[in-house]
Amino acid sequence: MIYRGRDNHIHELWWDGAWHHNDLTNAAGGAADPMGDPDGYILNDGTQHVVYLGQDSHIHELWWDGAWHHNDLTNAAGAPIGIENPSGYIMGDGTQHVVCRGADDHIHELWWNGSWHHNDLTNAAGGAPPAASKADGYILGDGTQHVVYRGGNGHIHELWWNGSWHHNDLTTAAGAPAATSSPEGYILGDGTQHVVYRGADDHIHELWWDGTWHHNDLSVAAP
Repeated sequence: MIYRGRDNHIHELWWDGAWHHNDLTNAAGGAADPMGDPDGYILNDGTQHVVYLGQDSHIHELWWDGAWHHNDLTNAAGAPIGIENPSGYIMGDGTQHVVCRGADDHIHELWWNGSWHHNDLTNAAGGAPPAASKADGYILGDGTQHVVYRGGNGHIHELWWNGSWHHNDLTTAAGAPAATSSPEGYILGDGTQHVVYRGADDHIHELWWDGTWHHNDLSVAAP
């Protein structure tokens, strides 16, 4: 479990049969202080990776291979500055992917295949609408990437990759109400996609995909 502490350090609570605490900012040699909340993931090689937006508006990584290290991903990838918390995920080929909203309201991807690279997903997907929230990313079992975010009109948008990037307005596709929060996305073992968010009615809404997109008001479904 990782979180930002009141001391503006990234902290880890970890379990090996009992719970322990670790100050990752100190362990990594005094990495940059965070501006927001961290996100974490692991690679198939067993290394741990924690990404966050620093107070310098750069995306920073704390990574562990037996000891904790620090990396400034914005510098490493030559990417623009960010303004929202990043989301990280990995693909089956071992590549790392970190997505965030930039100061230009575009969704940017920092990705690693041995070295770090930058991609403007808003441009790559054919000029998708600007973002008004943080992005969340996940992958399907078929190897496709999916990044979801809220646009300025309250619609949930998806940027998805199957060799090239595409755009989809999920709110329109599912006939769902507008969002007032950042979305979170995940998949089930059956291959269905699920994106949840808070609506203007303060209900939790779900957009889910089984080949086509559907809407479900979870607050009503789970009274």
